Amino acid sequence: MRTKRNISFQLRVSISIQLIFGFFVLVASQSITNRNPTQNQVAPRIIGGTNAPKSRYPWFVNLSGYCGGVLISPKYVLTSAHCTSFIQTQKIDIGFYCIYLDNCSQRKEHIGIKRKHIHPNYEWGSTSQNHDIMLIELEQKSTIPFAPIDAMGLSSNYQAGKELQVIGMGITDIKTEHLPIKLQHATVEFVPQTKCSTLFDELSRDITSNMMCAGNTGKDACQGDSGGALWDHENNVVVGLTSWGYKCAHETYPGVYSRIATQMDFISGIVCNGEDKDMSFCSGFPTQSPTEKIPCQGMELQVDLQTDFFPFETWYEVRDISSGSQLMAVQGLTEIYHSYHEEKCLQLDSCYQFSIYDDEGDGIAHLDNSYDVKVDGVDLSSMQKFEKSQETILFGECSECDPVPINLKIRTDDRASETAWSIIDSTSGLRIWDGGYLRTYQDNTEYDFSLNVCQGCYTFRIEDSFGDGMIGDSGYQLSVNGNEFSGGSFSFSDSFQFGNCTSSCGSDELMVDLDVDVWGKGMELLWQIIEEKSLEVVASSSHGYSGKSLSRKMCLPKLSEDECYVFRSITSGNNVDKFPDFEYTVSVDGNVLVRNDSSQGGNYKFGCRGARYQSSNEQNSARRPLVRFGYYCTLFLIAVQLFFR
Repeated sequence: MRTKRNISFQLRVSISIQLIFGFFVLVASQSITNRNPTQNQVAPRIIGGTNAPKSRYPWFVNLSGYCGGVLISPKYVLTSAHCTSFIQTQKIDIGFYCIYLDNCSQRKEHIGIKRKHIHPNYEWGSTSQNHDIMLIELEQKSTIPFAPIDAMGLSSNYQAGKELQVIGMGITDIKTEHLPIKLQHATVEFVPQTKCSTLFDELSRDITSNMMCAGNTGKDACQGDSGGALWDHENNVVVGLTSWGYKCAHETYPGVYSRIATQMDFISGIVCNGEDKDMSFCSGFPTQSPTEKIPCQGMELQVDLQTDFFPFETWYEVRDISSGSQLMAVQGLTEIYHSYHEEKCLQLDSCYQFSIYDDEGDGIAHLDNSYDVKVDGVDLSSMQKFEKSQETILFGECSECDPVPINLKIRTDDRASETAWSIIDSTSGLRIWDGGYLRTYQDNTEYDFSLNVCQGCYTFRIEDSFGDGMIGDSGYQLSVNGNEFSGGSFSFSDSFQFGNCTSSCGSDELMVDLDVDVWGKGMELLWQIIEEKSLEVVASSSHGYSGKSLSRKMCLPKLSEDECYVFRSITSGNNVDKFPDFEYTVSVDGNVLVRNDSSQGGNYKFGCRGARYQSSNEQNSARRPLVRFGYYCTLFLIAVQLFFR
């Protein structure tokens, strides 16, 4: 006979054990399903650096945490042109050194942005970003010491191996994404122009005279530090700005920097015509106008915008809808009731969409003619008030594209920052439209997008970085050609195809559909399709560390029944206890070959006798360990309870 005390004790033990195992089940579940993706990390940060001594670089500027910059005069900051899309604040930190409120006792100033001056010949959307340079005009003069710049062309005399310092504030390790507390610098070595150009020829990337290269084993700029200085300590001068590169600290490819010396006409043309005309470099350069603009040989686009009392809500972009290239993006406007003017020379043989957005959805208030869009002098814009979240203008050579209008409505939940979406060309794998990766949405807000795509087959993908989909009455609705697609109840992602997606493969070919989502936690994914006997690689792709999505269709010739293709996925590590870093689905002739959302790669045969296909309701391999773990825990709990009965 059990006493009341013994029953109570046994009950407490039983409950305690269940709670402990419940905790372990929860931890195991989280270790497999939770992830924290960082999307479209495109701006470089420092790898292999060390803490910079305090006050060594007092002129370093922090631009919204995504880019760096250099104070070159009391009124102007020099940075990379492509950073214009990342500057999401109205004020920037001059003299930034560390993340603490007191800036680690180094003097810092928080000054507003008056205007951004982008180099007139900057090549928007180019793979090799020529003239990647921009001046930020401050609302008031800074009293912090400014950096001397290479106005006399010192960099043109550098020899191979010349030591330079790259400076930035960002992740110090790609795999862990560790963020430093203090400003970092790393020593890199100058790479001569001819050698650098030869290296990047292999990647079809141009190295122009406005660029210079530097690298060192295990040391480089990487995600988030574009616009930061390339510093010549020996001569005490800034010679370049971090611009672009291939991966981070790659053993073959050095980092690429905007060369300041070749773009001094542009710099002096802006700085020396303003309040800082007494700068030392102004005496040797003309002050009448910025760099003379190259005559446009295509379509000349001009955009004039008049802001209202809330300028930071408004922004616009221009995209080539056949490739998805963003050719112009103007964001981070700060001046109230101010006129902004931008120009761009576009190719004649493409179809373009101009889109103007207002993040609050009420357009530009109190102004009847708030913006003008002119192509070769012809005004294409509406004379009506802009009173909604988006307006679009389609222009250019669009007959071959035969544009298809799409309407996309998204209502965010109370965690809008977790949501991102994209529309991908299923044939080329190009991302044509996207949202939420660089743009921050408001919680519980409805967005209405009017988009255009060329005729073809597309994949719509929507993602939630936390893995709980869109909660409550939130969700999405996409309308195209009278068809509607909607949803919102998903975990990490939801996707579907639309448009002209009928198979173009012949009777003697296999149709292979590949849908890949990579969100970068340091786990690199490489996939290949190989002929098993010949070992010939017929298709492959490397996704790198950045968050990328891919949807691709391909036709492969059928082999004999005894010959197989192999889909092979490879990752930088095969530890099952890591968080998942990718998910992909491969289908062959409409049958699912594999669904995978684990941290492991694998090999999967298809196109031959005995090839195994997954059923549509088969559990993903990443979830099986959790199911087994829960099963054994349940048996153990039952055994414990029976023991105490």
